Amino acid sequence: MPDTETSWSEVKTRLSRTITLLEDHAKPEDFVGQENKEVSLFGGKYKMSAEKYLKSFAVPNFYFHATTAYNLLRGAGVPIGKKEYMAGDGDF
Repeated sequence: MPDTETSWSEVKTRLSRTITLLEDHAKPEDFVGQENKEVSLFGGKYKMSAEKYLKSFAVPNFYFHATTAYNLLRGAGVPIGKKEYMAGDGDF
């Protein structure tokens, strides 16, 4: 998908489309036994197993961006707190 969103409405639409795409095309059973499959990043500059990619790149990258977005929103005065970051509804 092109990265052209300029409003929250467009971002929400993109998220909805992405979730639908994943639900339609990425089934849990598709990932069974794929831990050692090679993943190539940045035009083949970095290569690693799928397991290492998930643990060492994808998950840390997600949390980096989530934390950065949270901090930027807080810094801009958006009234969010730890509850929204941690669980959304605060129902632990």
